[in-house]
Amino acid sequence: MDVLQTILSAMKLSGSVFLEAEFSDPWCVTSQIGPEDCAVFFTEPAHVISYHYVLQGRLLCAVGEGPPVEVSAGQVMLVPRNDRHRLGSRLDLEAPEARDLIQPADARGLLRIVWGGGGETCRMFCGFLGTVAPVNAFLLGLPSLLVVDLEAERADWVARSFEFASTGLSTRSPDLVGRLAELLFAEAVQ
Repeated sequence: MDVLQTILSAMKLSGSVFLEAEFSDPWCVTSQIGPEDCAVFFTEPAHVISYHYVLQGRLLCAVGEGPPVEVSAGQVMLVPRNDRHRLGSRLDLEAPEARDLIQPADARGLLRIVWGGGGETCRMFCGFLGTVAPVNAFLLGLPSLLVVDLEAERADWVARSFEFASTGLSTRSPDLVGRLAELLFAEAVQ
């Protein structure tokens, strides 16, 4: 077992895909998942790692006061320390809290956001990894934003895995979804 797998095993990650979002240009939101948001899926974690998988379109993401990074379809953004971050077609717009835009769960049990100005569409799945251990030196040493650009063959597998996880698997089999999210996190770190 390599060092990264040993570290991830010690962190005891659990995860969930809990939200499907469809934004239309122009749009901007602020996001930060709290440990209490995870309580529906499993025991409240000591630390949260948030992620967003872009299915369609593009967006800008800025963590804290950091510079904006463009993210496109087929890419996964991870926020290892769960810092407050802005997502949008433009980041100079008023940015409501994403949680204030959440609509009730659909038939799959997935919460939804549909919001924006009616222009070009950006679709994504949002989720989180929760750790049993509090934030550690490993997480503190990572950049505030990791963007994984999946190669074509992996992008298809990841898209299908997120679709599968979004069918309510998060509440039925959180360990399986946690393992999927752990694999994606390992990929991002490597």
